[in-house]
Amino acid sequence: MPGAFQLAKSLVGEHGPSVVRSVYLDTPTLQIARTCEEHPSYREKLRLRAYGEPHVGELAFLELKKKLNGVVYKRRVQMRLRDALALLRGEQPPITQIERDIVAAAGRYDGLGPMAYIAYDREALYELGNRDLRMTYDRRVRARWDAPALDLTGGTEQLLEDGLPILKIKSSRALPAWLVDAISELGLVQRPWSKFGMACRTHGYGAAIGTCHRTARQRPVAHPYALPLVPHYN
Repeated sequence: MPGAFQLAKSLVGEHGPSVVRSVYLDTPTLQIARTCEEHPSYREKLRLRAYGEPHVGELAFLELKKKLNGVVYKRRVQMRLRDALALLRGEQPPITQIERDIVAAAGRYDGLGPMAYIAYDREALYELGNRDLRMTYDRRVRARWDAPALDLTGGTEQLLEDGLPILKIKSSRALPAWLVDAISELGLVQRPWSKFGMACRTHGYGAAIGTCHRTARQRPVAHPYALPLVPHYN
């Protein structure tokens, strides 16, 4: 397997293994998740994200992830978790353009609030001499619904079989020949996959995911952690 051998020797670790912790924001009827599962040309997600072990006063990223015609764009700002929640609740006004963009996006969804906590162990790699080519391995993908906060308290449920990772390949240019050969030799197949969407289905919210909007409205998902948001800021 020359391609697979080249894959192993051409990639180096970026920061070492780390824990990625995210809280996904959605409406009580999972409007954002349902829309993403339909794979329209434009879709977006809102989430809070932190890295590593939680600690007092830690900073989190408030992030708006947009996908247009297969191209991903991210707008995010780093702030203390309590400030991010205050921004979403309308308790403090946005200051930067990124904050205004995030608040504007949040204002499009009624009853938006933290719905699910998702964490996984990530190892990020890049090609020697080419940081444009980046690969991430996500293992032990797990979720929690009863207390969607960024801490590690409370139990979680595994979303994938033990030992099964998620591989993402990110590059703004064509993939090098050695990587194409390795993908072919290893029998890897590209497929769309959403951690939040999988969490919804695993938790028994499948009736609201991948089905018509009418079904989701008839079976709303009540959630005690919804944070009503204010209208857009100009």
